[in-house]
Amino acid sequence: MEAFVRAPKHVLRFLQPGRLCLLEDASRGVSLGWGVLLGWRGTATSAYVGGASVPPERMRASELVLDVLLPCAAGAQALALAGDAPQPAPLHDPSAEAWVLPVRLSCLQQLSSVRLWLPDEVSSPESRRGVLHALRQVFAERRLADASAARQLNLRPLEHLGDSSPACKRAMGLLDAAVAREAQLDAELRRLPAVAAGLATEAAGVACDEFGETVRRMQRVLLRLGLVDSERVVLLKGRAAAEVDASDEVLVAELLYRGFFNELSPAAAAAVCSCLVAADMEKIKRPQTPLPALQPPLATLREVATEVARVYTDAGIATDEAEYVQRFDSGMVNMVHAWCEGATFAELCNSCELFEGSIIRAIRRLSELLDELKSAAKAMGNDELFSKLEESCRLLRRDIVFASSLYVEM
Repeated sequence: MEAFVRAPKHVLRFLQPGRLCLLEDASRGVSLGWGVLLGWRGTATSAYVGGASVPPERMRASELVLDVLLPCAAGAQALALAGDAPQPAPLHDPSAEAWVLPVRLSCLQQLSSVRLWLPDEVSSPESRRGVLHALRQVFAERRLADASAARQLNLRPLEHLGDSSPACKRAMGLLDAAVAREAQLDAELRRLPAVAAGLATEAAGVACDEFGETVRRMQRVLLRLGLVDSERVVLLKGRAAAEVDASDEVLVAELLYRGFFNELSPAAAAAVCSCLVAADMEKIKRPQTPLPALQPPLATLREVATEVARVYTDAGIATDEAEYVQRFDSGMVNMVHAWCEGATFAELCNSCELFEGSIIRAIRRLSELLDELKSAAKAMGNDELFSKLEESCRLLRRDIVFASSLYVEM
């Protein structure tokens, strides 16, 4: 289609001074932008004034030269004096200078139906600036800033260039369909910010509603278990739960207020607490049967966990009772109890298939939970429980497990 439009026999009669044209130097991959046609001449003779040896209609597009006024980058005059071609500049660039450049017809991309009135001469800088200003006004007033709008004012082969061949009609039909689709996509693209803003507002509202409902359900759990009162004021039991972060604070507060640790020795208390951090630790694939002395408190722990899970379910928080209870695995209780009773680290490693690093990480995590339980006991005012948990920490924190560096401590 472009080759047909650039054919001299079709386009010469439309190359009148003042017509707008879009140029691109394909050999250099440079877009010259929109300019104003001032005239044309052939390369076969010095100038076309009607006496060329070859008729212009029979010339190739590369043998015809267009004189076009184009916006050029600042400093174009110095480049021209040095023998170099001025560099093109965007039409909206306020520092652009207007220069008349020779351009081959083969660089013509689009030829507009719009023509400007030109002064009698355009050799002076003032007259060239006036033409450039008029070119900018055309694009501003006719809103031709985008390619689709400018394309609507181009010369068309069917209406203007006189080509009614089936191939041309088919090509123009495809082009019109593409232009219409481009306009549709552009309109949809312009609507996207508003649509996105509406969706974001809607999503925020949904998230806020879901969060609010979750908060209300959790408040029912706290009220049912006595962590807050009917006025949503945090009670002493709730303050104890607030001290716990390394495990399920609701379950831990329930165990504390039921006197779960009162009858346990410091070593047994530390061992049973290992169940409360088991959800974050690596599981032992073939755990040993818990020691007889630890089985009753473990059974109590499972019973309390089942009750808490039912409270969650009754409050509307979906909770699988079996899965919730299984989170508090008892696979490490024997190992922790042995460590608190003075077993060596080598004996711990031989008692299970866990890696040494996993054992150390589990015991350190348990140490963090014991510190939080001490803070909860202090918030409750239970000095006896505080002393017992402090003794549990002393039994736990020893040897290589709590060495700051294997290179400086043994």
